[in-house]
Amino acid sequence: MTEKIRRTIREEIGEEKFCVIIDEAGDVSRKQQMAIILRYVDNFGLVKERFFSIIHVPNTLAVTLKYEIFYVLSRYCFDIKNIRGQGYDGSSNMREKWNGLQTLVSNECPFAYYVHCFAHLLQLALVAAAKEVIHVYQFFSNLSFISNVVLASYKCIDELKNAYSNEINHLIEEEKLEIGTGLNQTTDAQLQELNSRFNEKSIELLTLGCALESRDSDKIFNLVNKFYSEDFTEVEKNHLRTELRHYEVELSWNSCLRKLLAISDLCQWLVDTRKVNTYPYIFRTVKLLLTLPVSKASAERDFSTMNIIKTTLRIKMEHEFFESCMLIDIESDIARSFSITSLVDAFQDLKEWRVLL
Repeated sequence: MTEKIRRTIREEIGEEKFCVIIDEAGDVSRKQQMAIILRYVDNFGLVKERFFSIIHVPNTLAVTLKYEIFYVLSRYCFDIKNIRGQGYDGSSNMREKWNGLQTLVSNECPFAYYVHCFAHLLQLALVAAAKEVIHVYQFFSNLSFISNVVLASYKCIDELKNAYSNEINHLIEEEKLEIGTGLNQTTDAQLQELNSRFNEKSIELLTLGCALESRDSDKIFNLVNKFYSEDFTEVEKNHLRTELRHYEVELSWNSCLRKLLAISDLCQWLVDTRKVNTYPYIFRTVKLLLTLPVSKASAERDFSTMNIIKTTLRIKMEHEFFESCMLIDIESDIARSFSITSLVDAFQDLKEWRVLL
């Protein structure tokens, strides 16, 4: 069944561009596992993030991770040149500019843009900025200590609520909970951290997504020409410029188009209304943007499934069986779509049987 699931994912992607999201974590048997998730846009204009494989890696060196990723992709006949995005965390073996995984992949796939998980970046920026303000740092340090002590007992929680409820209400009435000291310094520190964490290339790619929702056709064309020049021939670029001008006009009068909130909605709208035939190159641009990862939350959820499947009672589980359980559980919607007959036929094709099933 696992091979049928992977073949289904492979058929969904076809020859389209896709993104690779990678994360690693240790399981209960102290083995380092690497999860591979593929992000792409299907034929209905929907963004999909599919769990594809989990691999036991002997170490987390960038060279090792790159070899395992490319081995899995080549095994299922994926064209490495079709990778248009890389989604990893911010560890040094992933993001290092000279020997990191993102650099090794980019050397073979120049248009596979690395995007650090935006949610993680925002968290790091806010934590770093908060540490610069002594009152904020002390508050969260004390809060962590109080949480560890109080949450250990339900009785302590009730006593704490009763002890401070009246005092908090009194402070709110007298407007003593909000003061102006240090507010500007906090804002400056946050802006500085945000600028340092989010690199220029990621910001420009985000700008391209926002530009599609506006009427700035020249800006869209320039950004596409800069980041996705290999995905369009010169003739197609001229057609794209023409389409953008028509799209700009339609955006001014089409109320349904103006109500779309995100480029993912635009992608589905183009498919549902069959505007794909009218704006084929805009549709291609939208799909390229949607393949870019914005977070690695899907990988985190997959590792939560790993902790449920592989427990201390199943610590000696063989990796092949463990991976099959992971794939069937996470991609259960694909597994449920298979008929019993197709599963029996697939099982029969595994090897020759003395008696026909």
